[in-house]
Amino acid sequence: MLIPLRRAVTVMPLGLRVAAVMYLCLRLPLLLLVAAVFNHPPYGLGQTGMPAHEPSFADAWLRWDSGWYLRIAEQGYDYIVPHAEDCQSSVAFYPLYPLLARALSWSGMSTGASMLCVANAATLLGLWGLHALCTMFVSPTAARNAVALALLLPGSLFFTAGYSEGVFLCVAAWACVFFERRALRPLALCTALAVVSRSHGIMLAGALGLGALLAHDVRRMAAITLGGTVSLTAHLGYQWRTFGEPLAFIKARACWGVSEGRAVARLSDYAAHAWRDALRADVPAFLDLASALWLLVSGMLVWRRFGARYGLFVLSILATMLQAGQLWGMGRIAISAFPAFMWLGEWTASGSRWRTRLLLASCTVLLFDVAARFVHGSWVA
Repeated sequence: MLIPLRRAVTVMPLGLRVAAVMYLCLRLPLLLLVAAVFNHPPYGLGQTGMPAHEPSFADAWLRWDSGWYLRIAEQGYDYIVPHAEDCQSSVAFYPLYPLLARALSWSGMSTGASMLCVANAATLLGLWGLHALCTMFVSPTAARNAVALALLLPGSLFFTAGYSEGVFLCVAAWACVFFERRALRPLALCTALAVVSRSHGIMLAGALGLGALLAHDVRRMAAITLGGTVSLTAHLGYQWRTFGEPLAFIKARACWGVSEGRAVARLSDYAAHAWRDALRADVPAFLDLASALWLLVSGMLVWRRFGARYGLFVLSILATMLQAGQLWGMGRIAISAFPAFMWLGEWTASGSRWRTRLLLASCTVLLFDVAARFVHGSWVA
């Protein structure tokens, strides 16, 4: 029994082995600890579309926006014209994650379980891609540190929950790997998938396109443009045919207050409230402010160390949030800026062990605190 397992591990690519070991060592203990301390946690808010039965531990990871993804996977999209009463609709969410969950549910698995399986499997593949990308720029130790930090930062709990962050990490990290390897067909495919996984996929396509332009590489630029254009056009065409509005997914976001005017005033108000809450040791408010600052600083450092394409991607995530007047949820948004993990992994590898251990320990404590709040239904990001 052990010999076939050992052989299977031996033939695994190094990056996949690193990702699997890191995942088992760093994420499994969190799941077991939360399960032991918060067994059968009660339902909280944001349970749109959640089943009406005694919640299990798996259900505890289907919170807030997970309900929207579950509804899409089971019922498809709906669209309510903005500015109507209670106008929030599922079309505001991108389709790749719920489509994958729906496909897996055809095996007989429940939709909720399918969502969790897809999210965690995609995260594992995404960590493999992150490791592969890191090895092109930094040392093996720094690459391992980057993978570990990607699993320990507080917002990383959304890689385990029923959210699309794991799927985006997977397709986006591999898009960057194929960009660096000049593998045109997989680059076009991963770009196409990234564009319909999260809004950040469009930013990634633009950043990689800029990188190809600066390198005077017409073939890579064409692959990125083709992949992104085809998938985005298909998504717009579906909305046009179904709802008569090709930009329904953008207009629907107004119902979450992320596309209204007066962005500067809203940012100022939220920042003031978040700062007061952070001083009162409110963890979500602290994460919002710290994550916004982290995106700003890491974006500039990534630009300087790894090039304009990756720095621009990180900074564009922050810029779009600020343009919409949105700081809430920054702890979750920040984990999509995966190039920042490369810089952070290199920084920890070049410093003292105590500095690295202190950072990892602090992240672990915050991650457990945020995960405990999340499974109890509290809003964390």
